[in-house]
Amino acid sequence: MKNNNADQNGLDKKNVLVIGVAGGLAQITIKKLIRTHPHWKILGIDSRPVSNPFKSLQVDLRSIRYTLGQFESIFRDFRPDVVLHLGRISQAGSQSAKLLQERLELNVMGTKIVLDLCKKHEVKQVLLLSSYLVYGARNDNPLFLDENSPLRASLDHPDLRDVVEMDQMGSSWMWQHINSVNTIILRPCNIIGPHIMNAVTKLLMSKNPWRPIDYAPMYQFIYQSDMALAIIKSITTPFPSGIYNVAPAGHLPLTKALEILHGKDTLPFPIGLLGLINQGLKLLRMGVPDYLIDYLKFSCLINTGPFDKLCEQSIFRYDSEGSVRALKEVLD
Repeated sequence: MKNNNADQNGLDKKNVLVIGVAGGLAQITIKKLIRTHPHWKILGIDSRPVSNPFKSLQVDLRSIRYTLGQFESIFRDFRPDVVLHLGRISQAGSQSAKLLQERLELNVMGTKIVLDLCKKHEVKQVLLLSSYLVYGARNDNPLFLDENSPLRASLDHPDLRDVVEMDQMGSSWMWQHINSVNTIILRPCNIIGPHIMNAVTKLLMSKNPWRPIDYAPMYQFIYQSDMALAIIKSITTPFPSGIYNVAPAGHLPLTKALEILHGKDTLPFPIGLLGLINQGLKLLRMGVPDYLIDYLKFSCLINTGPFDKLCEQSIFRYDSEGSVRALKEVLD
């Protein structure tokens, strides 16, 4: 029987399963949940090694293999009311074809297992973290992309195939179960912060980062704590089932972001040479994912109208430029 009894304050008790708990964003989200919902029980799982930094009896963290048997055991014993799927393996570093295939299988097949079990065990709320990357950075993009824009990232970059397939799988599943499961798919802009290890954050935090001299694409940035807040608001408001772009107010050129963080300590280069340079750097394990080159050339800004209507941008502490300056404070 589901654990939906009211606690002493009249609030519903919920079991929350957080997938991908070794990641910085997941741990920040759990920290906020502990503070705002002390009556909720939280189980965090990951295929990577995990340690429990939370001094709270309401949190249990485990390292498991992402297999049907392991997931089945978790769902059967814990009986989650809410599942936060934050566990996509990042493409932040350059990877071999074999590793890319393994990542694809783990991300996509792992997501399918989770969604199937959510239906089987009558989970009431599911949140899947996707990314604005699914739209692709292309020279024919409109100024702002909305949630109905085509997902074209994998057309040019196979290393984004898993991101697109996870998003499409989640979208299809959402519509199939629209009447029985509250399903939220978030497509955030660039999440940055000292505990976020995606490609853009690594670029921004690197010493003497590359700075294009012939392109100045516009970027949106959301700080790690604000993204955790967006996740929590999405399941506690709650939002209607749907897909939501997430970004704070404002945008700024990448060159401006690099200037805020590093002043003049950047490496200027013509974008046309970056592909060749990157191939050499990959041999030294210093390269960036190939897709990032396009995002250094073309703007990929998202429209956040549906999210803002349900959850005003005023919930965010920082706008895009403020997010960069918050990262600067940490680096200093």
